[in-house]
Amino acid sequence: MYKLWSVFAALIISCTFAKAAEVITVPIYDQDRSPLSIIKNGQAHGIYPDLFREILIGAGLKPLLLPVPPMRRRIGFENQLYHLACCANPAWRARPREQEVQVFSKQFYWTKDMFIFPKGKSFEINKLSQLSDKLIATVRGFDYRGSEHFGEKVNFQNEATLMRALALGRADVGHS
Repeated sequence: MYKLWSVFAALIISCTFAKAAEVITVPIYDQDRSPLSIIKNGQAHGIYPDLFREILIGAGLKPLLLPVPPMRRRIGFENQLYHLACCANPAWRARPREQEVQVFSKQFYWTKDMFIFPKGKSFEINKLSQLSDKLIATVRGFDYRGSEHFGEKVNFQNEATLMRALALGRADVGHS
């Protein structure tokens, strides 16, 4: 199964980037989602910010990746506070105003969904229906293809807390 991560590289129609090396503010996750996004001393690092930063630098822009809470990112984009936004899936952005102002680029990065097991407690998963009697650890806010086959679901704030919970045996399997 593949989680498709599209860059929410939306451009406001009335905005153009006239100058090379123009500073462009891009809202990014405000909480750690290690290894995807890591906030250290108020600065965004990790797979998403690092890839996005390099793409923008390659395009002749100076990115300022600003950690912003999710709803503030969405509303700020709708109100033209930001020209670009990183790391969203088109399916997550269906509000009417978002539909008016957004354009998605082709994805430049995708991840493969992984099942994570507590130490010494793995089992084979050939089809998702085998998870119907299992306690599944997931990351809050994400949708999982085939989740209708999951037994009970327990949500965690991020991948790090999911991993700690698995290490403590608080779920049969984690899905990330």
